Amino acid sequence: MNIFSRAPLAPPSAIRHGVSIVRKILAETDCSNGLSTSEIYQLALQHPIPEGYRGDDRFDPDKPHLGPTRPPHNEHPVRSKAFLKAHVMPVLLEQQEVHKVVVDRQITEPIFAKGKKGKISKTPTKPTAGASPANPITIKAWVWMPKLLQPPPKKTKEEIQEEADEPFGAAVGVGDDFSHLSKRRQARREEKIMRDLKTMRRLQAQKEQRQSS
Repeated sequence: MNIFSRAPLAPPSAIRHGVSIVRKILAETDCSNGLSTSEIYQLALQHPIPEGYRGDDRFDPDKPHLGPTRPPHNEHPVRSKAFLKAHVMPVLLEQQEVHKVVVDRQITEPIFAKGKKGKISKTPTKPTAGASPANPITIKAWVWMPKLLQPPPKKTKEEIQEEADEPFGAAVGVGDDFSHLSKRRQARREEKIMRDLKTMRRLQAQKEQRQSS
C-alpha cells in the first residue's frame, strides 16, 4: 500500500495562493496574444512567496522521501508547471476567468518535443526545425486568454501593408491634419497626442522587454 495514498494531492493553501498569483499575472501582463502555460509558470516564480506559506511537507528535503517526485520549487505555491496546469488553471477555467484559444505565435528557436517518460527529443519538431532570430517561424499555439479578451482577428495583407506604411503613433493622431481647428484647439490636440505617444512608447518598451526576457 502506498503510504501517501491518503495524503492530499494538492494542499488547498498552494492552490489558493497559486490562483491569486495567476490572477495578478493576468491583470498586470499584456495578454492580447495570450499566455502559454510555460509563460505563466515563469512569471509566477517571479512573484514573492506569500508570508507564512510552507511548501508541501511530503517534499521536505530534510525528511526521507518516498512517493511522488519532488517538484522543482516546493517552497513556492506554484511549485511546478505540472501543478499549475493540473490544479491552478482548472480553478480559473471553472470560474470562467480564462479560456484556451489557438493563436499565431512567432518563434525564433526550434521546439523539441517531450516523450512519454519526460525525455526531450534531440531532434526538433519538423515545423520549427529552421526557426532562428534571423528566420522567425509562425506556428499555431494553444494559449490561455482572460475571458474578457478575445484572440486578435487575423489581418489581411492590405491591412498589414497599411500599418507598415503608417507613422508610429498614427493610432493616436500622429500625421493627421488639424489645420481646420483653431490655434487653441490645435495646441490642445498636440498636447494630447504627445501624452498618448509617450504612453505608447512606454507600453512598447515594456512589451519588448518582456519578449527579450
